[in-house]
Amino acid sequence: MRAETTFLTVFTITAIVGGTLARGVEDGDSQPAAPGFGGPKSIEAQIQRDSEDVEPFFRIPIRVLKPWYDWKKELREKYGISFTLNYQAVYMGASAGIKSVAEDGTVTEGETEAGSGIVDFNFGWTVIDSGSGNEGQIFFKLVDRHGYTDVTPHFLGFDTGSLLMPATGFREYTIRFHELLWQQSLLDRKAGIALGKIDPANYFNYNPLMIPWTDSFSLGFISSPTINLPDPAWGTALNFQPHEHVYVGAVISDPRGDVYQDNDPLYGGEDIWDGKLFTSIELGIVPSFGDRFNRKASLMAWHADEFDDNKGDGPVSPEGQGVVATAYWTFQDRYVPVLLAGVSNGKGANALAEKHLAAMLGIRFKSHDIWSFGLNWIEPPDGALRDQYTFETYYRFQMTEHLAFTPFFQAVYHPSLNEAEDWLNYGGLRARLSL
Repeated sequence: MRAETTFLTVFTITAIVGGTLARGVEDGDSQPAAPGFGGPKSIEAQIQRDSEDVEPFFRIPIRVLKPWYDWKKELREKYGISFTLNYQAVYMGASAGIKSVAEDGTVTEGETEAGSGIVDFNFGWTVIDSGSGNEGQIFFKLVDRHGYTDVTPHFLGFDTGSLLMPATGFREYTIRFHELLWQQSLLDRKAGIALGKIDPANYFNYNPLMIPWTDSFSLGFISSPTINLPDPAWGTALNFQPHEHVYVGAVISDPRGDVYQDNDPLYGGEDIWDGKLFTSIELGIVPSFGDRFNRKASLMAWHADEFDDNKGDGPVSPEGQGVVATAYWTFQDRYVPVLLAGVSNGKGANALAEKHLAAMLGIRFKSHDIWSFGLNWIEPPDGALRDQYTFETYYRFQMTEHLAFTPFFQAVYHPSLNEAEDWLNYGGLRARLSL
């Protein structure tokens, strides 16, 4: 209890100090309405975000690209086709690696540097536009993720000692359809269904600082590590808004999802065909559904059936269940406080904690610039491992309209997988080019 009280006290003091230092944004809410019914990391939301006008630090006119953006605008207006092409890169280092001693006394240390890049192609096509708001759309995300080093940033924690991924999503696998789905709006956009290969994390427990390409990097700030979360999987997501301020969302999918094997770009799991499922239901309270990226309080319950990990070649992932709460509220179009909390039985291949608590504060500056800092705590499923605490801060610097740099720093106290170190630090730089 003392540790959790200290955690919240430090965060409160830091938030007050950070708020005092904030400057440069006019009062008032100017964020665009959230599209569709997914979260801010969904394909539709990413296309919208990458199409927004951006006020960069340097006003560098790149006239040679003007025909490209004019053509994209024409496709969107005439044919309902929109897309973005992005490249994200990161290079990072850690203060120490896990040390091991061989029988002959030789000491080896885990990798302490990692880098990787991601090519994303997000595509959306409004096939059915009835004019009543009941659109039918095709979305897909084609992805290639490649490493610059032997160990990619996503897995650097296992070489250095953090139980949570310090650089979520920056891993290595061949080109594949990360998502491929049909999305149908119903009842004048008061209901919707997405069907196909979906990313379940796009439909629950989301928050406005969760996008690892541009915002939070450590898994404990992106989602709750208490969830036995599937990778992109065959399934469906449903949403219904019974009231202006209330929505109910559900996900039914394969419990494992993609295992990222070569030459299988559409794989989304096989257990769903045997009746084994990941299921979730979320109740959310919002000022309006279109404002859910800025203000929301939600409670989500999930359940994952037992399944054979890695296409039947790995260990059995046991049955798991849990509950997650999320709350955030944007003030003055500038301050973005976020709270996440989760508890589960800690069972499942992707469940990294039994208990989880996180608090963040984002402060918006010039246009798309943002400074964020946060703290999270986890209690590992394995009682032999110590609780881990992670502090993260980053600043996204929008240098030009389509190029952003994000330096970041993480300090991990009591890394669960490296008891030889009381403190473990990570630092690095992200870059993102959007076309």
